[in-house]
Amino acid sequence: MSSSSSTNNVINFYLSEVDSRILEKQKELEEALEKSANVRTHAETIQNFIGKYANFESRVKELQAEIAEMDRLIAEKQKEIDENRNFQRREEIQMTKLMEKLEKVTEERKQKERTLLHLYSEEGKTMEEDDSDGEEDV
Repeated sequence: MSSSSSTNNVINFYLSEVDSRILEKQKELEEALEKSANVRTHAETIQNFIGKYANFESRVKELQAEIAEMDRLIAEKQKEIDENRNFQRREEIQMTKLMEKLEKVTEERKQKERTLLHLYSEEGKTMEEDDSDGEEDV
């Protein structure tokens, strides 16, 4: 019995070693599964970040395109404003020239009227008398 007892002891020893190794491997497997779950979680987080970044990048490009379009419209409107200002300046210059001509013609008319009054005064008549004389001739 002693041989069977020692065999049983050896078998029990080996079985306990196997059980111990199985427990170790089971623990390592659980740790690996936990790490795998963490990696999966990190991968999902990274994937979400990539998705958000892609949306962000897309939105940035859209906004940049909108800003470029607005810049183009602003430049176009500024050109129209400049053209209108130039037109207004030309109109103002033309109006100033017309006013100068009007002043000159008005001054010439006043000068001719003074000359005419002077001629009448030399003749000893007034303009009203001459107008009435002209009506009698008709």
